Amino acid sequence: MDHEKKKLKLEYARLVGKLERLLRRYTPIDPSDEFSDGDDYETLVPPLVSLLMRGCGREEIFRAIESYRANYWMKVPPNPEQDWKITDAVQKAYLNKDKVDRKPRKQSKPLFKLNLCKDLEDVLDYIKTQVQKFLQEAETVDGVADRVYRIESGYEYSQCGWVMIYFDTRPEASPDGQWTRFIDKHRIERIHWRKASSANMRGPVSVVDHEGKEHLISEGSEIDMSRAIGLMLKSALLRARDQGILLQLSLAPTCALGVEDFDGHFGWPTYGTNDDDALVTQIHRRE
Repeated sequence: MDHEKKKLKLEYARLVGKLERLLRRYTPIDPSDEFSDGDDYETLVPPLVSLLMRGCGREEIFRAIESYRANYWMKVPPNPEQDWKITDAVQKAYLNKDKVDRKPRKQSKPLFKLNLCKDLEDVLDYIKTQVQKFLQEAETVDGVADRVYRIESGYEYSQCGWVMIYFDTRPEASPDGQWTRFIDKHRIERIHWRKASSANMRGPVSVVDHEGKEHLISEGSEIDMSRAIGLMLKSALLRARDQGILLQLSLAPTCALGVEDFDGHFGWPTYGTNDDDALVTQIHRRE
C-alpha cells in the first residue's frame, strides 16, 4: 500500500513539473496587457493533474481551463481558441507521460543519424564563451560580477532547434521558466535537431548519445528524442562544473544546475525533488 502511495505521489510530482513547464509557453495570460508579463497558469496545474489522473476527457479539461480563466483572471477576456490549444497540449503531454524507448520494426532503417557527442563538445565551448561574456558584461557595468543563484540550460528541438544557457542572478531563483525571457539573446541554433525531429515523424532515427552509445528511436518518439538531448545537456553542465569552467563565476552557495525542454518533455532535476548532484559547488567526478 505504501509503495502504491509513493508511486502515485511520484507520478503526481512528475506531472506537475511537466505541465508547469508546458504551460509557461502560454504566458502572459493577456498579451494586450503590458503589466501581464508576470501572469502564469501555475494555479491551473494541480486541478489539471487531478483531472488527468482521474481519466477525464478533453471537454472536461477545457471547461476547467475556461472556468479558471473566468474566475481567477476576471479582467482577462474569454479566449476559447487559446483554451482549446492548452487543452490539447495538456492531453498530449499526459498521454506521452509513460512513453519509453520502443523497439523499432524489424528491418527499419534510420532516416537520420544524430550524433550528440559532437553537440556535447559544441555546448561545452558555448558554455565557456557565455561565462566569459557574462564576466565581461558584468565588469563593464560596475566592475564586479553579479552573484549567480541558478544556471539553466533550455532547449527546443522540433520547431526551430536551439539551446541556450542562462545565469540567473535573482536571489529567489528557482526552476520557474525565467530563462525563457532571454531565449533570443542567448540561444545558439541546432538546426540538425529539427531535421532529426522531422525525420522521426516519418520513421526511425539513430541517435548517438553523449556517452557514444547508439540507439534506434522508433517513429514519433519525441519523448525519447528530447530525453537524449536533455541528458546530453545535463552532462555538458556537469562537465563544465567539474572542469572548473563554471567556478569562474561568483556563485551562491546554493547555486544549482537545471535543464528544461521548452515543450516540457524533459526536465532535470525532476520537479519537486532535491538532487545534490545539481549543486554547482558540490563537485562530483562521476556523472
